[in-house]
Amino acid sequence: MQMQHQTFHIKQGMFIPPAHWDGKLPSSATFRRLMQKSIDDDLNSIHALEKLVETYAWSGWMNQNTDEVKTVVLDALSSSRLSDAQSVALRLGEDSWNAPIFRVCLLCLRLCATGAFKIPSTLRKLGGQVVRWITLLCRTRIISQIDQGAKEDLIALFAIVSAQQDGLAIITENDPLAFHAFPSLMVTTFSHQVHKFTEQAYLYAYNLLSSILQAYYLKPSRVVIEDESVVAAMLAHPKETADFFMHTWRWAFGVLVGPGTGSVRRHAFFQLQCVPLLTSLPDIRRHLVECGFIASMCITARKIVRGEVEGPSNVFTILSIILNFLVNQVNRPKHMREALDAHIISTILRIPDMSSSIATDIHMSVPLEKSCFGFMTKCMTYTLFPTLRSSFKRSIVRVDELVDRGAITWRADNCSRIQRMYLRCMMAVSEPNRYDGWNKIPCSNSKSCKSTTIIGECARCEVAKYCSVACQKSHWKTSHKTTCGIIQALKKSSCGDLAPLDLFDNVALHFACKRAILSSMESDTSLKPRLRSLFDSRDMFTGPSVRDTPTVLINLWPSGSQMLSVPVECEHDISIVRCSALLASLDNIRNMKSGDGEGSVLETVEALRAGGPPVALMAGDWMGMITPLGQLLSDSPSFEVEIRARPVD
Repeated sequence: MQMQHQTFHIKQGMFIPPAHWDGKLPSSATFRRLMQKSIDDDLNSIHALEKLVETYAWSGWMNQNTDEVKTVVLDALSSSRLSDAQSVALRLGEDSWNAPIFRVCLLCLRLCATGAFKIPSTLRKLGGQVVRWITLLCRTRIISQIDQGAKEDLIALFAIVSAQQDGLAIITENDPLAFHAFPSLMVTTFSHQVHKFTEQAYLYAYNLLSSILQAYYLKPSRVVIEDESVVAAMLAHPKETADFFMHTWRWAFGVLVGPGTGSVRRHAFFQLQCVPLLTSLPDIRRHLVECGFIASMCITARKIVRGEVEGPSNVFTILSIILNFLVNQVNRPKHMREALDAHIISTILRIPDMSSSIATDIHMSVPLEKSCFGFMTKCMTYTLFPTLRSSFKRSIVRVDELVDRGAITWRADNCSRIQRMYLRCMMAVSEPNRYDGWNKIPCSNSKSCKSTTIIGECARCEVAKYCSVACQKSHWKTSHKTTCGIIQALKKSSCGDLAPLDLFDNVALHFACKRAILSSMESDTSLKPRLRSLFDSRDMFTGPSVRDTPTVLINLWPSGSQMLSVPVECEHDISIVRCSALLASLDNIRNMKSGDGEGSVLETVEALRAGGPPVALMAGDWMGMITPLGQLLSDSPSFEVEIRARPVD
């Protein structure tokens, strides 16, 4: 790997070396003398060596004088000097980057990274010291003071020596502080802009990240995330970790599909081993999804199905990993839109015919078929949302084109269950008014206004909708002044930077939720007894019993989704307020304060329902709201419901 010389300029097609270089390189004896003086903290010698490292022919000269370089580097990175550097770091803190001992250390590490040592044979002996030195550089924030070329050299060097047995053992066993080095390098390298790594550096970074995470998760003692661990270090910088992973993913798998875009690299599939581990960390998973990882996964699957891969590989296993990720992580309409626009449906339908584009005799495995069917089933649920219909229709047109070209084999007399589910999706999208009334959005001031002509919304909570300024003022005085703050608090604690559902999707969703609740009450066995006693007949939605016994329904169904949309009033006067899965108990709700610091969520909900219709407070994934409520209550062992009834004062 060659150094990236930031001091060079290109003029008329020629490299112009720095002005201070006279074209002469030192003899091995001169270098040895300069290096020894540098180790003795001679600033002039250090400055001279730093200039030499920037010269054009430096790398080749080092390879010709390997023995001399090896001798002085081993001396410069010795254990005794490491102890001295740790003392300097404690004394000077962030200012220690300019201390002679650290300047010499950085110079020697760059010598290691640029070929002075025969990798990996010699570095195997020095690997432990290199890991400790780089860890010290990162923990004292010296790394943020050096140029980008040095950072790239260091991350490649750290990956090389850590991926070896001795270096990895230091990280996972002997020196837990070294866990912080690699995330710190990622932070400093990718915080501001994308920089170009060499292919070798990316490959080492893949292997290192995978090795460290697997070593961490496979250890039985690491049940709890420790303060000094790779997981803790990555959780401290979730955005930077996600950015690094996305940069390397796009390098390995590409961002476009088709001729001239490049094939999926042969060694790129190492990175898939990191996906389940990284996505098990909620903060990192959220950042990955927000920066387009769902679309990138769909593009990767599409490239594989088209045969744009370097050499044969276990493509069906890879596709299973990708589709399982999509089934588990597509939890919002915008996520599904990203997947649809990346042609995920046509990709899935092409999988059975992959043998025509990839040299393999293996038939589609049962797990892969199950994953394909699982995602198509999820697509069927998302046909509910009006804002996704255009994306679904484009997907249908795309599938028709591929069928005409023969890329998708379709046997009308013997469709697979995946194809049958696709036909159901196509029919659902074709229905003009699947849910009657989805486009009838009522004014939030519903007690005195029945208009469905919405012209604006509350600027604070972005949930309450109004047909006029007069209705907004009236609603604020009567009730919204109380609820606006709590809605803001729910949004802040639940999803932060995630936007609420589209207005039309909101109404369609809760219309479907209302139908699911009504449908579940038609069966005597669909509801648990303690819930059935309250929902004893459909008349409760219109009868006086509602006003006699207001109720709060807490849905504690665990979910990875953090989508929020609150509140929406459905027909039959059912008010549904959604929270995130983080609100897992009534105690949590009691302790959560509203936006202005006055009152808890529970008090606000009770104020809303006092003397009015029941309030269903559902914490969990919206998918559970569309699924018939009775099925969830009776079939899911982890589903808990708590009812709190109180007579009206």
